[in-house]
Amino acid sequence: MNPESLPHAEEAERAVLACCLLRPEDISIAAGHLDERHFYTNRHKIIWRAMWDIWVEHAEGARGIDLRTLQAEIERAGKFEEVGGLAYLAGLDLDLPDLGGLERYATIILDRWRRRQLIEMGSRLAAAAQNGTDVSETIGRAGAELLDLETDARSFEYVHAADGFEDLRLDRGPEERVGISTGIHALDEEIIGLLPGHLYVIGGITGHGKTSLALGMLRAAALAGHPCAMVSLEMSRAQITGRLLSQVTGIPHRSIQTAQLSADQRQRIDAARNTLMNMPLWVDYTPIQTIDAIIARARRLKAEREIQVLAIDYLSLIETSDPKENQEIRISRIARRCKLAAKELDVAVVLLHQLANEGQKADRPLLVHLKYSGAVGQDADVVLMTFITSVVDESEDPGVAEIIIRKNRDGVPAGTCHVGWIGELMRFADVARQPEPRQ
Repeated sequence: MNPESLPHAEEAERAVLACCLLRPEDISIAAGHLDERHFYTNRHKIIWRAMWDIWVEHAEGARGIDLRTLQAEIERAGKFEEVGGLAYLAGLDLDLPDLGGLERYATIILDRWRRRQLIEMGSRLAAAAQNGTDVSETIGRAGAELLDLETDARSFEYVHAADGFEDLRLDRGPEERVGISTGIHALDEEIIGLLPGHLYVIGGITGHGKTSLALGMLRAAALAGHPCAMVSLEMSRAQITGRLLSQVTGIPHRSIQTAQLSADQRQRIDAARNTLMNMPLWVDYTPIQTIDAIIARARRLKAEREIQVLAIDYLSLIETSDPKENQEIRISRIARRCKLAAKELDVAVVLLHQLANEGQKADRPLLVHLKYSGAVGQDADVVLMTFITSVVDESEDPGVAEIIIRKNRDGVPAGTCHVGWIGELMRFADVARQPEPRQ
């Protein structure tokens, strides 16, 4: 496409630059909407950059901007002839735009920039569709780019600090929970439930119930009427359904796996089928996915089903589009995308993550035992570690477990919830000891 045919507004760009030259303090207003990349004409990019550098470098602020200092700054950058020399700069001074229309001019410039970005994005999508790039990955990237474009357009919008009072919901009753219940009262007391916009990371030694805890959270939320979704990159549909069925019916998971069921148990399973069918819980079993594809599908489910909780099992199985990408950078990028997705979709994201080798041998797993803990811990709002004592020491009570809080932005910074573990049901519970499940 001919560059001249791309959407742009040269007169609006000149008007913004002229406003800043005629009334230098206006650059602080313009900078609240624009930066160098939003200008289409290269000479205007150079002039804006020079104005910005003068404004930043002078202790007295924008008062340092005038025709002489602007000329000197552009000459220092070796681009004076590129902008058209003194004649072009002086022409800006003579444009005499409507000084009260600065924000209107800036809005026009931003609109044309966004249109150019959409055209470029469309070209890239067309090329990707032609060259055989994975369709799901392409759609995921497109969704991420559209989000970035929308976010950029809103990046300078401020609201008054007091507007946050509405979000606090201080008028709720004493029995009304802040977040969505995890299904475990002791844990809810510490982390105030699952909150929208938050990233929850669940780690733990292999075999200590990470997936069971996540499934329990989804079960409790869905049974309470909160739409939920899960991305299962490891377990099959039969495995997830079997675990959910065991948790809901109280029938040992092993019995469900082997189909060794009594007549009473089969009746309970028939009754539970309706319960599961009516639960607002959707599971994506696609085994190989990139984070862009996962978020794209979650975005669609949010629009169609208004999901409030999204669980991903687990981080290390999320594919990368670049096989040469450094592992730590990949983990950091995925964790960051999960946090941004939580904010964008206004959902609680529960992300399961493995421990590093040294963490597998620890007495109690610590935050540093997460694989690439720095990258993951930085974006997580809450980090939970599951620990079943009897798995480590067979002499310990098999009904006792711990959910260790290693990070909590919104509450107690660290602590341990002593909870029950019903191994036959692969389920955590509120009390430290539970009666044997019905056979």
